[in-house]
Amino acid sequence: MVPPPASELDRQLAALKESVADAVPPPGTDRAIAAAIARAKRSPARRAGAANSDRWLAWPLALAASIAVLSFVVRSLPPEAIVAEPAPVARASGDEFLPVVPMADIEYRCPTHGPVEPEDLDAAVPTCPMILRREVGGQVVPEPCGQPLTAYLK
Repeated sequence: MVPPPASELDRQLAALKESVADAVPPPGTDRAIAAAIARAKRSPARRAGAANSDRWLAWPLALAASIAVLSFVVRSLPPEAIVAEPAPVARASGDEFLPVVPMADIEYRCPTHGPVEPEDLDAAVPTCPMILRREVGGQVVPEPCGQPLTAYLK
């Protein structure tokens, strides 16, 4: 349908307005409107937008609370321990020392005498085999050093 020209449309709208100007709604409609107004006055005063604003506020709060709970749960979980199993080593007995480098590459040093060769390499803590000479009451007494040796790589 093609709209009529503006001047014709204006004339049609004016004619429609004049035809409905004297129209009155039925008396039942007036009574229903009056009853609704009376009920509204008797009920407790509430803002019309209060229900909608409560809903708009509830969604962000619920989302923030769920994110907070989720982050707390994720942070409180203990990390899974990943422990590598030690490789089995074939030994004659469990007390033997298995060096990672050849024994020829290990040098022992005494804090007093410097580099020395220990008497007992199988000892848990090798000690210095050197002899110290002390003078006790005018007499020289030899005594073993016995200080623990420190192992170094050559």
